Amino acid sequence: MMPELPPLGDPQHYPNEMPTLRESELISKIENAFRDVVLGNGDSLNMTEYYDSGGCAPHFKERAANDERYDWTRIADSDIEIFQVVFCFTNLEGFRFYIPAYMIWSIRNPDSDCFSADATIYALNPYSHQFSETSMIEFFSKSQIDAMLSFLDFWAAHPNFADADARQNASAIRAHRSEIKKHGG
Repeated sequence: MMPELPPLGDPQHYPNEMPTLRESELISKIENAFRDVVLGNGDSLNMTEYYDSGGCAPHFKERAANDERYDWTRIADSDIEIFQVVFCFTNLEGFRFYIPAYMIWSIRNPDSDCFSADATIYALNPYSHQFSETSMIEFFSKSQIDAMLSFLDFWAAHPNFADADARQNASAIRAHRSEIKKHGG
């Protein structure tokens, strides 16, 4: 069972504006959909940096032993801001473990100039390399797919940050889901 998150508006944990009701509902939806997800055999944050370095930065491999593996809500905002390429280098289990933390961070930090929000939106493409052997629709639960779609819809409709990649990826997930249903999946 995941611990409760700090109360909204706590400036230590959420230095930006308090989320709107819609944002709070979206965060709850994500939390509920990914509630019991653990890293399992997923590639951790430091391992993704090790892979990104082509194996030339062994200190990341050593640090990986201390990466969070059981509770994605414990992933620090500072780690999300530092580890911006996680979705390029992790496997499916790592993707499922990190995506809720990155989605929630993105919602809470819409004004950040950090690339992590864009990388999160971009990663939610059902045709990316991570899903070449196992489709996104088959790997994630229905509630997880729905949470990811709601996240993308949020960014596609955001009044200040309308995002074309979010709109495109949401459409691609819906089309992919329809195609699988059509073929009996």
